[in-house]
Amino acid sequence: EGAYDPGRAIARQLDVREPRRLRQTCLRVRHLNELSLAGLDPAGKPNIVMEYEFHKKEGEAEKFFNKTNPQAINASNLPPQFDPAKFPVPGGISVPLASFGEGQYRLSVKIIDKVSGKVLTRDVNFTVKTS
Repeated sequence: EGAYDPGRAIARQLDVREPRRLRQTCLRVRHLNELSLAGLDPAGKPNIVMEYEFHKKEGEAEKFFNKTNPQAINASNLPPQFDPAKFPVPGGISVPLASFGEGQYRLSVKIIDKVSGKVLTRDVNFTVKTS
């Protein structure tokens, strides 16, 4: 299969929908599929941090809007029986849209593999419309 690339493995597991217009009350970002990182700690667990930043588009420019607290996934919060070859890495967020005004936004998802040092960033554009 070739050389292992942690960035590609992370990208395969990142499931971010790209909605054109959101009328729901929450934005959900889920992480699915298996993630078998080359960067496993001595206990055989991944050690990653997920960061989510929201930017509001204002004409041709963007302005930082909000961010969530970083989400750490490592041996301290994974069950002892967790095996990255058998189980998907848990994670994801649900963000209430009540504070988002109508407009266009960009969600930047950053995944940091603290063992291998690899960083992956994915952007998703979405529009919030009021009813």
